[in-house]
Amino acid sequence: MLTSSSTKSPRVFLSYSNDDAQSAERLRPLLKLGGFGPWLDSEVPSTEEARETAIRSSDFVVALLSRGTRNSRQEQELWTAVRDSQQGGDLGKPVVLQCAFTGTRNAGFDDIVPDFFRQSHVLDFTDFDVGWQRLYESLYKGALLAGFSVPKLLRAAPRYDLDQAAVARMVVKHGFFSQRMNASGGAEVIQLTLVPGGVVVDDRSSRRTWMRGCIDPSFLPKAPPLTADEEVASMTPPSKRTDQQRVLVEARQKMKRQMRLAIEEWTTRLNVERLGGYDDWRLPTLEEAMSLMSKNIRIKGLHISELFSDHEYVRTADGSPGAKLLDLFGEPEPGWESVWVVGYADADCREACEEAPFPLRFVRTDLD
Repeated sequence: MLTSSSTKSPRVFLSYSNDDAQSAERLRPLLKLGGFGPWLDSEVPSTEEARETAIRSSDFVVALLSRGTRNSRQEQELWTAVRDSQQGGDLGKPVVLQCAFTGTRNAGFDDIVPDFFRQSHVLDFTDFDVGWQRLYESLYKGALLAGFSVPKLLRAAPRYDLDQAAVARMVVKHGFFSQRMNASGGAEVIQLTLVPGGVVVDDRSSRRTWMRGCIDPSFLPKAPPLTADEEVASMTPPSKRTDQQRVLVEARQKMKRQMRLAIEEWTTRLNVERLGGYDDWRLPTLEEAMSLMSKNIRIKGLHISELFSDHEYVRTADGSPGAKLLDLFGEPEPGWESVWVVGYADADCREACEEAPFPLRFVRTDLD
């Protein structure tokens, strides 16, 4: 049984054989990002007593099973965890998830799973990303049932393939508020705190630290809206463009390169200057920027906390593949993809040209 607490992070003991040490190290930062306190069995003294104490002081035990599990030290410590969890009744006993890290490419299921795990549900990590998502969901549900406060797991790595359908699924999945895609969302209250100094805002509900203000578009390269002639040129196969169309396309591509360079320079500048005392600032993903969307409207008409500046839109690091009209001609051309922009004025998000100047609100992930 878990010891319920709404303030401390649930402890996860990662049990693994030497074969899976690299996988355990890969899971560790993901667990921290998900709001769990992971520790590896390599951090525990090698005595049997010390390992039993470590297991019993954990809230969860996650087993990474492989050929090296059976008839090993790992099998012994897993049996300790299973035996203690089955006793029940005492606070502080770990919950052994009915799942395991398998990696069964070169081993049969029966070859790696101890007998006492035969009736357990096993998560297959042949696809690491899929396996991690399922493991996280199991841990998250167990932690909430035990009374822990676990932050939302938001994607931090940019994606460049987000079309409208994928964005709509994401908004609904996370319960974000959107006037167009999820008007019933936004029920969850986020935990925002203005950090002393007044330049950054902490979000404890997602373990993100945000820049309170934005880099204003006036500090970014200017780019006029796409003209009708440019739209025609962009949809014309490169081999069939006129000289004038080639000039238009190259000029627009130059604007895109200038915008990318400006964003890189601002990112470097904030990190070198250690805004708020940190040096790991980056542009937010669409998930992260949408997580700030509030169903309630503040005094100045924005769907975002008053702790933030009054910028109506912010740029994200995510991109869209665009219309892909050039595919129809058999000559797809890279460089015309869009970026996703979040609008706190209209409680929505939309695609925009990569070179368009939108405010930049930077974010960092707090793993401490």
